[in-house]
Amino acid sequence: MPSARRTTQKERAYQYLRARFENGELKPGDRVSDLALTREIDVSRTPIREALNQLASEGLVEFIPHRGAFVRLPDLREIEEFYELRELLEGHAASRLAAAPDPVAVAELSGLVEQMAAMAEESRQEADHKPLSATSTRDQRRLDLDFHRILLAACGNRRLCRIVEDSRIIARPFAAMAPRMRPASVRSAHREHAAILTAIRKGDSQAARRAMATHIRSSLGTIRRALSQQARD
Repeated sequence: MPSARRTTQKERAYQYLRARFENGELKPGDRVSDLALTREIDVSRTPIREALNQLASEGLVEFIPHRGAFVRLPDLREIEEFYELRELLEGHAASRLAAAPDPVAVAELSGLVEQMAAMAEESRQEADHKPLSATSTRDQRRLDLDFHRILLAACGNRRLCRIVEDSRIIARPFAAMAPRMRPASVRSAHREHAAILTAIRKGDSQAARRAMATHIRSSLGTIRRALSQQARD
């Protein structure tokens, strides 16, 4: 019986930490204190350490001797591999959805693209050299994340969804480092998502795959530029 309880607590700790990775609360170099977590989620230290070990095996956390657990920053090569995987899998998901469109999913995607269009229109009133507010940047990235999650769920392959979600979470530390978006980036993001949606509506599987690939390569380019800027700073 005690072992069953320990497993339950470990899962609680794991899900809590995964959620913090997903929403960007944990950033590269942040220390993850097992003692602090015991107070935050009322779980003993042993299952927390088990959860941290699982996160370490997934590449999200690293242990530094005599210092503790820290959020790991993957190197650029790893990120490029993750985005290559996303291009293949999400391109396939977009292609499948175009071949057999789900009306509910298409309607939800349309609503998100309409919100992106509104943000893109608002951005025209801003100088292109001036970054958007932190709130606007967060809203834009939320729309992007929702678009991809809905599209993936609609393709009907749960294993594919899990693989993509895991790769996105591992890459999130780089997203957290990215600067606030600029107006031109908001307009580009709208065009890219609209192109994916248009191809799906037309039932053009190949066009949907190509549009998704273009969008994901663009996202990778943003990360590369952020790293380059950080290196210069």
